[in-house]
Amino acid sequence: MARLRWICALLASLLVMHGAAESQQVKLRASVQVAATDPFLGTNLGLFKGEVERRSGTAIAVEIFDKGQLYIDDEVVDAVASGKIEMGVAGFNQFSKQVPAIVLMQQPFLFNFEALVRATASPDCEIRKLMDKTVLDAVGVRVLWWLSFGTAVIVSKGTDVGEPDRIKNQNIRVFSDTMGQLTKLCGGTPIVLSSSKMHDAFEVRHS
Repeated sequence: MARLRWICALLASLLVMHGAAESQQVKLRASVQVAATDPFLGTNLGLFKGEVERRSGTAIAVEIFDKGQLYIDDEVVDAVASGKIEMGVAGFNQFSKQVPAIVLMQQPFLFNFEALVRATASPDCEIRKLMDKTVLDAVGVRVLWWLSFGTAVIVSKGTDVGEPDRIKNQNIRVFSDTMGQLTKLCGGTPIVLSSSKMHDAFEVRHS
């Protein structure tokens, strides 16, 4: 029904490596909401871990905390910015308080082609450069990469939700204020739920 982009970023705190670090292994912790085996976010983070450790000759080790073990969705950005954890994966919507304009990327029907999203998220794109600088200045964290998580769709078991009026009076799980506003305009009730709790929520609903 709605074509929104769920775009996530891997963030890193502004680390300063001192000379003493050369004599011992540097350990970096990374938080992600889904399982490390997740084909999108989890696998990407795992590949990043492998590359960092390989290129550094294991001088740098990356420890992945998946399934929201340390921080849930809306805690990741602050945790990285404060230095409580070195890295984390967060959605675009998690920056909206400090950088309100960033929700432009999740406006319905705007960035509705994969090629357009990829071009915008390219390191050479002026929009990407502006976003990275704004996040760095406003939040104090550096974006290592942006990852398009695909088009956001509304699904329901046993009910056709292909038209806006068919979600009226329905509870809809949303991941951002933008999606919540769209749900309200369609007559539904938005429910904010952490990504790490999604599987359990479906299990409860099914039972």
